[in-house]
Amino acid sequence: MTGGREHPMLPATNHDEYAQTRFLLTFKNYIQNELDPLDKELVEKVVKPAYEQQAGRPAQASKDVRKLMEAEPFHQFWLSSLRHQQDLMWDNVADSVDRQLDELQEKFHRTETPLGNLRLNPDMEIPSYISAFDNHRMPGSYYTELADDDLRAGALFDGAAALYHVNRNGGTMNDARGWTMIDHIETRFPDLGAPRRVLDMGCCVGQSTLTYCEKWPDAEVYGIDIGAPLLRYAHARSERLGRAVHYSQQNAETTDFDDGFFDLVVSTAAIHETNRPATQRIFDECHRLLRPGGVMAHLEVPVRYADLGVWEQIRADWESQVNNEPYIAGMARLDLAAMAEKSGFRDVAAGYHWQVPGFIPGRSGFETEGGPNGTLKIGSWYMVSAVR
Repeated sequence: MTGGREHPMLPATNHDEYAQTRFLLTFKNYIQNELDPLDKELVEKVVKPAYEQQAGRPAQASKDVRKLMEAEPFHQFWLSSLRHQQDLMWDNVADSVDRQLDELQEKFHRTETPLGNLRLNPDMEIPSYISAFDNHRMPGSYYTELADDDLRAGALFDGAAALYHVNRNGGTMNDARGWTMIDHIETRFPDLGAPRRVLDMGCCVGQSTLTYCEKWPDAEVYGIDIGAPLLRYAHARSERLGRAVHYSQQNAETTDFDDGFFDLVVSTAAIHETNRPATQRIFDECHRLLRPGGVMAHLEVPVRYADLGVWEQIRADWESQVNNEPYIAGMARLDLAAMAEKSGFRDVAAGYHWQVPGFIPGRSGFETEGGPNGTLKIGSWYMVSAVR
């Protein structure tokens, strides 16, 4: 597995940038280990009792206590700390990227005998659920271009990913989600064998995409995304790591591939960037793209509101309401398995798959939602998968 090693396109940090990075990692750990428990204690010991006295019933959801929480000074401090850490992260990485942007652009142009290819669409219409705001508070989001052949957004996203996940998503390669997807495919669909053609929807900068090249070296691997700067960076990243990927700028709701072209269609943390109608169209498109017997699998954040306590819902709401994660709250309430069945899939299952390499030693595999251990959260990803 490639997790942990750096790659030739990753922006390097100088002394001061590295010191800032270490501070931001410490800051995020401080929020998670010190401030989060205090905010939860505020909910349990102060706000929920106040709500019950006021409403005559126990609080059952984050919406019940939101106004009471927002009036609490400590909760305001907690919200501000989360937001400030996120914004500082982008500023820190932007300093490193902008200092080296000319060099990164040169690497993109210096790809002479490419293993894969890059196909962009200058007339690409960015869907409103992406264009309405800066996703993850990332300045300019995924698609903003400031110059010809711009790849800044890709370098910015790749440089920030390890920092955002506190180095728990495969280190600087940020490929743990891809290896988790592979483990899920092998766990649930052993009869699929080695796929001939794989499509990674919402591939971003190819962090997960490259794991499919490594696992199935004889497969044709394709990656699509709406952001041209992401795809330019992904192409250069893949080439310098010696991986052949065919990237194209497309919306996963409607692609230009032939019917039944793929054996395996996947996405990792892409569905929550859309909305409900788009999700259904993406599932429909997956069905069209797969050959009979082919497999669809989508990995997502392990947030399911039915399984969360009040404070955990508040924490998830922060992602949608403050951190510009547009659809986490909506996706977490959807029956994705039912949507897959509506698109015509069979052998549909949804649940939690432990991360590979795992956060928690000794835990691995897939457990269906609602099973004896079907409410896994930290250390797992939510999965929905099915057969065409």
